[in-house]
Amino acid sequence: ANDERRPFAYAGIAPEASLIGLGAGEGLNLLHALVGFDWVLQNQQRYGIDIVTNSWGGGDGAAFDPHNPINRASYECYRRGIVVTFAASNSGPDENTLSQYAIAPWVINVAAGTATKGLADFSSRGVAGGFYKHPDVTAPGNLITSTRAPGTAVGALGPVTDPAHPEYTLRYHTISGTSMATPFVAGT
Repeated sequence: ANDERRPFAYAGIAPEASLIGLGAGEGLNLLHALVGFDWVLQNQQRYGIDIVTNSWGGGDGAAFDPHNPINRASYECYRRGIVVTFAASNSGPDENTLSQYAIAPWVINVAAGTATKGLADFSSRGVAGGFYKHPDVTAPGNLITSTRAPGTAVGALGPVTDPAHPEYTLRYHTISGTSMATPFVAGT
């Protein structure tokens, strides 16, 4: 909620949602990601967790492996009624560039779109006619303004500058990517 101590410029896609932030570290440690999935599964009932959104990936273009530990963890979430979203990846426009975790049939694979061109050039693509290797949905992912953690670098993240509210630069940035599109789907 907005108040005088913490002014917010943007409400976001799901302003009434309760969020729990779990991080796997800079450079993403897969063991930490698995610990995060495990924490979600152990605390699903306690916190009413019904969505896990993943703005990370890897192994772009790799073959689908249902036994991969991340895919097994996302399947367990799905099996327990938790919706799992994964960013498609930013390796477009070539074909067969999707994250190996986004192509699991039990997750929602999210591509990034623009306001004018549809699918963004940078957004990963699937394989024409492929049964699993395709984005499930495209969401806004170009020049999206969102919150950022205090203390993170501003330069490459595209700072938000508002002369009337210089404090917004401390809380927001504007960037593009499937990692920005994926929370739109989770919030929806």
